[in-house]
Amino acid sequence: MSRSIRFGITILMLLSGCSTIAHRLDEGAQAMRNYTEPSPSSPHALVRVSSDSQVIFEPATTCVTSGQAASGVALVGGGWYVGAKGYPGQKREVPGVAPAGLVSAEMRVDAGSALAVSYNTSWSDSIRQYQCVLSRKFSPEPGASYQLVARRSGERCQMAV
Repeated sequence: MSRSIRFGITILMLLSGCSTIAHRLDEGAQAMRNYTEPSPSSPHALVRVSSDSQVIFEPATTCVTSGQAASGVALVGGGWYVGAKGYPGQKREVPGVAPAGLVSAEMRVDAGSALAVSYNTSWSDSIRQYQCVLSRKFSPEPGASYQLVARRSGERCQMAV
């Protein structure tokens, strides 16, 4: 493949979807800060996050862009991470029971606008290193409660609200 074609493909990949050069440069900073919950007096929903790894919240957007001050780590469910840990064990009166075997945290999220969520994990076997990154968005309704579960199952990653 010619050098110019490879360059063109690289530029298209960087400019497509939610990925930008600025996004790539700020990912490290985002992993070093906790997600900032909205004020209890603002319209909000409650979310219980349960995970075996890192979950990042990006409020008021459809992309995990890492550019907003409120964006950051909601929870680190396991593994060894340098940086923000989110809010493991925090309770906000979300009904129901958290799934067994996962670390959970409950938090407020802005209601009426999109929330982008990203799940990041990695693991290895004797031969390979694996990495999984899932991103989803949803729009929480005011006063509602949600359960978000993000985990690895064998060689597959899952995230559901």
